[in-house]
Amino acid sequence: MHYGFRGVALEADSLTVEGLAFDRRDNGLSLCHRDTDSLMLGTAAISPTTYSFYRGKLLSLSFSAKGAANSHAVLARLQALYGPGEQKNSGQQRYTWRGTKALLRYDESSTNNNAVITLISLPLSSIRQQDSNGATLGTAANR
Repeated sequence: MHYGFRGVALEADSLTVEGLAFDRRDNGLSLCHRDTDSLMLGTAAISPTTYSFYRGKLLSLSFSAKGAANSHAVLARLQALYGPGEQKNSGQQRYTWRGTKALLRYDESSTNNNAVITLISLPLSSIRQQDSNGATLGTAANR
């Protein structure tokens, strides 16, 4: 599995990502986009990619595809690159690809066939979880 998307590696420092524009902060993350990103993935139209940074490092990136034609084209591309993926419930269009350092998810709505695709750094996600657990424990200890 590639450890990034469109030339941006997971865990990259936000200061090294060319063309990055800040959107907002949410839940301890800095959410950004790049105006230079293509809105096509193969033959599929996709939304602008959202880059989520934690502690200044790229934690995850995500984009969406609207409608069955675009969503299924993205899924076909992912399966061609990474294999069939793991599907826990065959009645749902949800697939996961797990590498040693990254997790890729494809989650398609059964009502409108829109899909959200997310690539996550497992090491940085683990650090964020540990930080969150430490903050929770610290808060509970102060009660």
